[in-house]
Amino acid sequence: MDWSVVATPALAFAGVLVAEIVKLKSKRLDIASDKAIAECAKSHTANLGKVKDEFNGRLDAISETLGEIKSEQLRLSLTVGQLQKDVVKHNGVIERTYALEKEVEVLKNRESVSEHRLADLEKAQ
Repeated sequence: MDWSVVATPALAFAGVLVAEIVKLKSKRLDIASDKAIAECAKSHTANLGKVKDEFNGRLDAISETLGEIKSEQLRLSLTVGQLQKDVVKHNGVIERTYALEKEVEVLKNRESVSEHRLADLEKAQ
């Protein structure tokens, strides 16, 4: 009798049997891991609630801080606007001061010339 005729189907059957056993073990592991995940979720449900509450509290604090920052930014913007107006006004005063200083120099020069003329006229008499 030829053993290859019997061995080939037997080995094929053994291969299928081993593959099915591996599938069953992996399904058992999947079921076990699903159970473990469910148990973990149950044990951490209370902690999740605390974390959610803490997260919401921090979001509220951040929202309040953002509101304060916005109001401070608006106040600073108004202050900068007022300061710009003051600088423009101040620059006008400085320009007028320079013009007045030039006029004063011209007047001093005229006064000096007039004094020299008077002195010359007094000497001539």
